[in-house]
Amino acid sequence: MDPLRYNVNLTTTFLLPILYDKGLKHSDILTDTFINAYIADLNKPEHDDKIFIEYATITNLPSWTKDSHLYPTNEESIMVTQDIPTEIVDDYSLFLIGDYSKFSNEHKQRVLQFWEADSHTLLYGVLHRTGRAIKKFWEESLDADLDVAPLDIEYWKPPNLKQEIFGMTGDE
Repeated sequence: MDPLRYNVNLTTTFLLPILYDKGLKHSDILTDTFINAYIADLNKPEHDDKIFIEYATITNLPSWTKDSHLYPTNEESIMVTQDIPTEIVDDYSLFLIGDYSKFSNEHKQRVLQFWEADSHTLLYGVLHRTGRAIKKFWEESLDADLDVAPLDIEYWKPPNLKQEIFGMTGDE
């Protein structure tokens, strides 16, 4: 699966995979009632050190949520909170500024394993700043040649906080 081609935000794409056991896959988390993951909830500033996972209903929640903190949102959905592991604090900081290719190798591997993404996906191209899929995507989208792009650019946009913080609305 290539999450960059679907309607999930960047928190779901890059941070959600590293919160769980290496054996969990996207199909274990992204059930029929999954909505999105967020780096904050405007209504819960006391939980700024958490990742928030929103589900449409409390029924049919995945089994991994049974020991998690849950609370109802204003949107009549359920929020599951997960601590940000201390070992990923540096990668979390890189995420906030959009430096995805600078994630640790372990972080990159876990993201790719979670999404079951290989070297032919946009996700791989973003994490490693290489690959045919990402090159073709940007060449078609921007009519640009990545072969002449500066070597230090990231191949995906940084997070838009309106999409990454629960309770904010609007587009870029």
